[in-house]
Amino acid sequence: MYLIPRMKAWIAAHYPGTRLAISEYNWGSDDGISGALAQAEALAIFGREGVDLATRWVAPADSSKTEDAFLLYLNYDGAGAQVKGDSVRTTSANVDAVGAYAVRGGAGGNTLYVLLFNKDTAAQTTAVSVAGGLTQTAQLYRFSGAARLAAAGTATPAGGSLTLALPARSATLAVVALPAVAPPPVATSFHTTAPCRVLDTRNANGPLGGPALVAGVRRDFVLTGTCGIPSTAVSISANLTVTGSSVAGSLVAFPADLAQAPLANTLCLRPGGTRANNAVLLLAHDGSGRVAFANDMSSGSAHLIVDVNGWWE
Repeated sequence: MYLIPRMKAWIAAHYPGTRLAISEYNWGSDDGISGALAQAEALAIFGREGVDLATRWVAPADSSKTEDAFLLYLNYDGAGAQVKGDSVRTTSANVDAVGAYAVRGGAGGNTLYVLLFNKDTAAQTTAVSVAGGLTQTAQLYRFSGAARLAAAGTATPAGGSLTLALPARSATLAVVALPAVAPPPVATSFHTTAPCRVLDTRNANGPLGGPALVAGVRRDFVLTGTCGIPSTAVSISANLTVTGSSVAGSLVAFPADLAQAPLANTLCLRPGGTRANNAVLLLAHDGSGRVAFANDMSSGSAHLIVDVNGWWE
């Protein structure tokens, strides 16, 4: 239906900063597995799409299957453990049969929570993989039409991925430990420079030129070694300008060694308009000097111009 993204695009185009709420929703009987699965997957979608507030009518009945849908996020182990963190891009080969979502959180962002909803009336087998591979045993938690939410054993990765058997009409949470992430370098001093253009996608023949940024496709650029920015720089102060956007959306700038764009808006895009914003561009932590840009437009493209005015090292 593209409901929430469409609403957020309207907000970005006509009233930036407005919050989005979904209120007084309900998808069926508290004791039915269909309503419980719908509730559990809806919570995953609300988190993935950045809904600011959602209120169900009414609170689920105690000890019901729909209560399990909430406990899957708020107390999955019975000892207060919660699914908290940043939504990361997740795909399913057949979304009508199995819905797939993931959250990276925990201390230092070293825990991956994978939520799998088998909506089919038959059992499904699915393989879970991430960039860099999985090496740690996953702890499983599950509820279904036949059983309340409870621990459901473990799954050991093979070949860097997890193979999971999902019972019919069930919700499964896999909790996986990830390798520790090295902290980003710390900036100690700031250096100013006369405004200098490091990127202009309108210039198809330039060294840091076109083509335009296409909807949903990230582009990586090396910004060190240009305009006097040294290889020791860890971040850049710049003015970002987007022009020629065909539809509404938002631009995100992030270190290029991150696998997924964060849920952060660097600049709102307006159809046919030109918009600018000051930003601090964090460079890749691996010292390559790369910055990634992505947009969440539903279609079309937009041109990006970056003018640097200083850097940190």
